[in-house]
Amino acid sequence: MKTTLSLLVSFLISFVAADAATSLTFTGKGYITQGQNYYFENITVSSMNPVQHDDIVFSTDSWLLAFNMWSERLHVGMYNNATRWHTGDRVNPTFDIFGDGRGSNQVSGWFNILEIEMNPERNQVIKFAADFMHYSEGMTDRWTSGSLRYNSDIALSPIPEPGPVMISFLSLGLWLRRRRKEEK
Repeated sequence: MKTTLSLLVSFLISFVAADAATSLTFTGKGYITQGQNYYFENITVSSMNPVQHDDIVFSTDSWLLAFNMWSERLHVGMYNNATRWHTGDRVNPTFDIFGDGRGSNQVSGWFNILEIEMNPERNQVIKFAADFMHYSEGMTDRWTSGSLRYNSDIALSPIPEPGPVMISFLSLGLWLRRRRKEEK
């Protein structure tokens, strides 16, 4: 039964992803998302300035998601130790998500670019796919996790990665369970 269920879930996720070549989805806990789940399909690349630095900004009607790497062009790969977009030491990657009048003064987190295809002659994004984890004010209990796909065939990440707080609770639960077994 578990195998059948997991196959069905995988099929449904791939089916939904095939129709969602351009989409932004995110959820979280804290000021940015206020516990809500968001999903958008109407996304535009609103700004890019590769002459000074690789700066890619995606927008919906009310939200903005920006990625930047000061020291090099953005490429496929994991970007750890990310800070707030257009701030920081100009060594670490920067990114941000804000909208509906909500944003963060301090940002930490990571983003993983899964796909990027550019037209350098026109400074244009052709394809882009990224997953991200954003912590508001540097606090792990104020997180926003999501996925962005722009003209991409890569499926959306169906389940956000758990943050450090969740991992801590899971570890505590496993430790308590083990302790109870040892007491018996």
